[in-house]
Amino acid sequence: LLAENRKLVQSLQDELAADVEAVNAQARGAATRSAEFLNRTKLTFAAAAVGSIVISILVVWLYVGRNLVGRITALDASMRRIARGDLKADVPSGGSDEIADMADALRTFRDTLSETQAELVQAGKLAALGQLSAGIAHELNQPLAAIRSRAHSARVLLERRRPAGARDNLMSISSLAARMASKINHLKTLARKPSSQIGIVDLGAVVAEALDILQARIKDEGVTVINRLPRGEIFVKGGAIRLEQVLLNIIGNALDAMGNVRRRALTIAATQTRDDVVIQIADTGPGIDAAIAEQVFDPFFTTKDVGEGLGLGLSISYNIIKDLGGTIKVGSDSKKGTTFLISLARAAEMAPA
Repeated sequence: LLAENRKLVQSLQDELAADVEAVNAQARGAATRSAEFLNRTKLTFAAAAVGSIVISILVVWLYVGRNLVGRITALDASMRRIARGDLKADVPSGGSDEIADMADALRTFRDTLSETQAELVQAGKLAALGQLSAGIAHELNQPLAAIRSRAHSARVLLERRRPAGARDNLMSISSLAARMASKINHLKTLARKPSSQIGIVDLGAVVAEALDILQARIKDEGVTVINRLPRGEIFVKGGAIRLEQVLLNIIGNALDAMGNVRRRALTIAATQTRDDVVIQIADTGPGIDAAIAEQVFDPFFTTKDVGEGLGLGLSISYNIIKDLGGTIKVGSDSKKGTTFLISLARAAEMAPA
């Protein structure tokens, strides 16, 4: 009986051990599965976190980078162009935030500055015409005196029944009157506000018109004009009235500079390349000190005595040439005088400007 009981106990222990082993195996499997599930969950959360970060970066880049930073960068570029004198620079628009308000303010500033510059150019032009008025009056007085003389001669000839001689005098009067009308009409055209459009200009004609207006002063001051423009027509891209104003300013300054020198010569020349025409205007005055040469285009800068000039002529000329797409420079030598170089785009054929 004792042996049988031992066998039963041993059998029971074996069954219990097998059951415990099975339970342990199940527990180990469950633990393994739980660990695998936890690992998968961690990976899922990590992937979700990385994805969220990537999406956040994309959102920030798309909104802040393109919308905010991009708009601020474009606005900064417009500001820099306007600061360099480009009053036709586009100002970005769009939006209803503070950046849009800054753009509106910059646009208003640009437009106001453009209008002010146009008014300044017009004021400078009228001031130049005022300075020319004495010479113009003198130049008109000569044909007027000739008209009076010929009118008197025509009346005397008619009284003496000599109509042929009177006819010659009347034809001369008509020619003189036409010349005066042409000069006055040209001055009226010069006084008007010019078009801002750029066309094709006959350089030789513009130079001739400027010299014609200043002819009385050139003659009275004993200045020799040396015209070295190439033969044939030279066309540049610009505006005839605005370019003539620049020439009047520079030539007028040259005449002022030669007021106290013995040899007074004004040289006007031009050289052509495939793309550009460079106009050279040189005088035999005392020249400009190299230390101040870079300041001559600054507004209100002048080397003249008080009351003899506002210092706006060259500043206005600089802005006009810049608006025409060209450049203007000055070179000076105390022994050779001052030379201005104006570079404009070359044009192939004539059209109204």
